[in-house]
Amino acid sequence: MNKHKGLMEMLESADGILQKGGAASAKPEEKPIVENYSLDGLNLKGNVPLGKIVSAVRSFRDGTRRPAVDRPRMSILLSGVPGGGKSAFARYLANEVGAKLRSYRASDLLSKWIGESEKSLAAAFNVAEEEKSILFLDEVDSFLLARGEYSRSWEVSNVNELLQQMESFSGVLIAATNLVRNLDSAAMRRFTFKLELDYLTAEGKRKFFDRYFSSPLTAAEARRLDAIDNLAPGDFRTVKEQLFYVCENETNAERLAALEAEAAARHVKARIGF
Repeated sequence: MNKHKGLMEMLESADGILQKGGAASAKPEEKPIVENYSLDGLNLKGNVPLGKIVSAVRSFRDGTRRPAVDRPRMSILLSGVPGGGKSAFARYLANEVGAKLRSYRASDLLSKWIGESEKSLAAAFNVAEEEKSILFLDEVDSFLLARGEYSRSWEVSNVNELLQQMESFSGVLIAATNLVRNLDSAAMRRFTFKLELDYLTAEGKRKFFDRYFSSPLTAAEARRLDAIDNLAPGDFRTVKEQLFYVCENETNAERLAALEAEAAARHVKARIGF
C-alpha cells in the first residue's frame, strides 16, 4: 500500500479518522462547479485584485515565479459577509488553475474524541499535499478561535495542530470565515493574502442581476435594485432558485421583491419565547 492510498483510506473509511458522511463531502471536485460566477462585480476590500491572486496561485503551482528563490507559503484567508462569494471563489480559483479542490467544514474534521480532531486535520493536509489539490477550510473560525477564548486543553491543541500544519504545508490553502475578528492572531500571520468580500455596490448588484436573470432593467427597476441594502452574490442565486419553483415566467418585479425580502431577512432578530 503506497502512502497516497493509505491516506485516502484513512480519510474515506467509516472506521477511520473521519466519519463516513464527512469524508464523502470532502472528496475532491475534479471540475469544480462555478456557474454564474465571475470576479467582475464582487466588492473586494483590499489592495490585491482577485485576478492577481489567481495568477499568483497559478505561478506558485507551476513554479514559474522566481524559481531560484525559496517560495513563501501560499495561503489565502477569505472573510466577509455571508453569501459574499467566498466558497464560490475557492471553486473558481481551483477551476482556473486546473486543480482539484478538497473542501472541508468543521463537521468533517472535528471530533468529540480527544486527539481525533488533530489526526483528521493532519490527514487532510497530507492528502492535499500528496495529490496536489487545493485545500479549502470553510468556517475556519471553528478551527482557529483565539486560544484565549478556549477553556479546555484539547481545544487549544486543535488550534496548535492546525497552525503547525499551516506552517509546514507546501500546497495552496484557502480558508473562509464570516467571523474574522475571532481568529487567533498567530493564524492571521500565517496567511499570505487576506481578502474581504463585502456587500455589493450598486454596480455589482446590476452585474449580478444581469448574470443571473439576463433581463434588462428599466430605469425605475434599476433604482429599486440600487436601493436594496446589504445584497450579496448568494442572494441572487437564492432568489433564482426560489422563483424556479414558484413562478412559470417570473418578472423583474417578482425578482426585485424577492431580493428585498432576502436583504430584509438579515435584519430580523431572533426572539426567545415559549
